[in-house]
Amino acid sequence: MDLEELAVQIGQVDSQSMIDQAVATQAALVPVEVDSCSEYGTASDPAGGTEPRAVATQVNTARWEDPTR
Repeated sequence: MDLEELAVQIGQVDSQSMIDQAVATQAALVPVEVDSCSEYGTASDPAGGTEPRAVATQVNTARWEDPTR
């Protein structure tokens, strides 16, 4: 493995880690006061819980647990 290939692989791992942290943090910061889903207009579940989510990125698929409030 040459240095350039190693640098690309390190960059991909670093990018994936940053994306994973960003989506997990964003999901965790949803205020408890949110009482309905802005996308679907359905009532939020105040009991909490999570729902698995995923989105394709240029690096890989980002996965996180979205609060079901």
